[in-house]
Amino acid sequence: MIVWGTSTVVEAAKTAAQSARDTALGYQNTTDDYRQTVISYATRVNDYAQTFSADVGTNTTDFSAKEHAVGVANAGALSTGGSAKDWAVYESGTVRGGGSLYSAKVYAADISLGTDTSGGSAKGWTQTAEDTDVPGASSGSRSALHYAAKAAADYASFTGLYKTGATDPYSSKDTGDLWYDTAASKLKTWSGSVWQEIDALPQGLGPTSSPSF
Repeated sequence: MIVWGTSTVVEAAKTAAQSARDTALGYQNTTDDYRQTVISYATRVNDYAQTFSADVGTNTTDFSAKEHAVGVANAGALSTGGSAKDWAVYESGTVRGGGSLYSAKVYAADISLGTDTSGGSAKGWTQTAEDTDVPGASSGSRSALHYAAKAAADYASFTGLYKTGATDPYSSKDTGDLWYDTAASKLKTWSGSVWQEIDALPQGLGPTSSPSF
């Protein structure tokens, strides 16, 4: 126990001790303030990492990492811009919080959206049945499969009219059928009764003719 006297030395020591005490208390308060600040930052970091809400803490414009990854928050005018999960696989309309755009999965494979919505998926543009609108695209749009089927039908029709060979390749003939006679190097057409050669130039014109019209 210290008993303070009245000498000048004792008073000076007393004053120094009290000052040291006050300084120590000040550092204690500062340390406590830093501790509270650290706790606050730790809580906020946790919010930015995991909060599943329209905003982080009192900040009305920021969203957590979890929200940006897999969330669907869209509180009024606030928007995450769409979560990574929605941009990847969401199929029930446009990406939530992402405006008028659709997910990668929809653009790749969706074949169920209505006319003039997504613009059509890659799958729709390649595989939609013949004479059928591409789902999600404009009315009258047709897929690659449609045009391939039409081309195949045209080819089949043409091959029914045009054949090649050294001898007559037709088992039955229709007027207008074409045959390229490889033995004679002549293109011929069936008149209904006989094969007639087709001139390379219009009837009556030779290679040096200069017709006028």
